[in-house]
Amino acid sequence: MEKHYPNHEVLNIIEKLTNQHYVEVTWIDACEIRDATLKDVEENYHTEVRAIGRFYKVKDDYLIIVAEVSQNLGYKVLCIPIGTIKKIKILTKKPLKHPLRITKTIKPLKMVYVFVKNLNYSLPESKNTVLFNIRPRLTLFKEG
Repeated sequence: MEKHYPNHEVLNIIEKLTNQHYVEVTWIDACEIRDATLKDVEENYHTEVRAIGRFYKVKDDYLIIVAEVSQNLGYKVLCIPIGTIKKIKILTKKPLKHPLRITKTIKPLKMVYVFVKNLNYSLPESKNTVLFNIRPRLTLFKEG
């Protein structure tokens, strides 16, 4: 049976792709084997590669996907010859704008101040002054 690359299914999927699609691409890559025996060549000549990324565009018979984005290092881009692609799987159109799980923050419902009388300390200029230490304590909490 003769195989043709790319197959019609791959070409149909490529026509539908937009910049919002995340894809998994499987393609046949070149392989280098060093210090190989004929048995190694017969068993290990086939190199199938898979990559996941956001579809960027098709240019000059290459499918271009963005595999990684880094603020410091820039983009990691894969340019895959369309003729070597075996399969394309659309994973999702785009990530959700809102997180699936919303974290709740704890806010105090009531703030209670505790006044503690300190009789051991007085200001030198006035012997009748009594100092109070004010220490806030959170007592009741409400999830919100």
